[in-house]
Amino acid sequence: MAGRDRISQLPIEILDHIMGFLPIQQAAKIAVLSKVWRDAWSGLTRCCFDHHFFRYFENRLREEANECIEKPSCWNVIKKVILEHKGSIRKFVFLFSSFRKVNVRLQPCDLDESLLLVTQRGVEEIRLSFGFNEYKLLDCVSSCSTLVRLYLQGFSIDPQNATWTLPSATSLSFDFVYFGTRNLSNYVFDVPKLEDLSFINCKDIFLFDITTRSLHNLTINSCYSSKIGSFLPVNMDLKSICTLAFDIDSLQDFLRKTTRKGLSIQLPTLTVEILKLSGFCFQDKAGVSAFVRLLCKCPKLRSLEIKFQTVVRTLYFIFRGKRFGQSFCCIHVHSIICSKYLIVGLFLLYIV
Repeated sequence: MAGRDRISQLPIEILDHIMGFLPIQQAAKIAVLSKVWRDAWSGLTRCCFDHHFFRYFENRLREEANECIEKPSCWNVIKKVILEHKGSIRKFVFLFSSFRKVNVRLQPCDLDESLLLVTQRGVEEIRLSFGFNEYKLLDCVSSCSTLVRLYLQGFSIDPQNATWTLPSATSLSFDFVYFGTRNLSNYVFDVPKLEDLSFINCKDIFLFDITTRSLHNLTINSCYSSKIGSFLPVNMDLKSICTLAFDIDSLQDFLRKTTRKGLSIQLPTLTVEILKLSGFCFQDKAGVSAFVRLLCKCPKLRSLEIKFQTVVRTLYFIFRGKRFGQSFCCIHVHSIICSKYLIVGLFLLYIV
């Protein structure tokens, strides 16, 4: 068949979607095929620089670098792609994680200029990872008016401005983020449209004094605090949460939470409908007690997902236990998922 191939005749939006799923070095190679693909490349709405990108440079330039690839060899490529980009960048991904052994030398300051440019291109989603390096998040990100989803790994929150506002954001995910670099109580973190909030392996989340109005999903896993009795942000409103996810340690800290002034806070009745609990051992009395307390505050609970640490037989004792049974029977749970033991869990639900 003469003429252009069928794929090249597709609308530019579809070509952009196709290229967005490719590693960025592969997308760049496709751009040389024709003007159609070059146009798609220059206006690519999803820019992803992940470990595949850094590994590509490491393999390509291994003979030229004895130990590390110098900054100009790969960082200038990133900067050039963004500077020559035409149109908006809806999604920007930068995953330089220390979890993966890639011998590329990058400093946190290398990312600053690109973030300044990206946040001026109508970006809607940003995913940034520096592994365990504590990169300080720029204010251009924390005040980006178009940003809808933000994922951070290996960062510290150290705001320069008194107001930290994301008017369009609906999802925030923090992984290995440190919130204790300075006294954040003088700063306002306003995310009015936030629906999903996640803290994984974070430190001092109580210092992240965030204001939300319609938070639906909250996940807290493997977080710790340097101040005994302080855990959640003081002004966080839990009344609208529908899905709540905890690990055993975070749940106990959550129930022991106090304000910075040391005043105890009584856990209000929650509107939680879906509860996800992980890392539980029901032979642990403290864990059982925390679980029961939380159940008593969730009268609308309809789905319970539990991931156990121990063998199935512990399920029998906790479901038949008088203390747990009394609390559980007053809650109309429609489904229960017990990790790999779904059938056993459903059976026990009927015999309580």
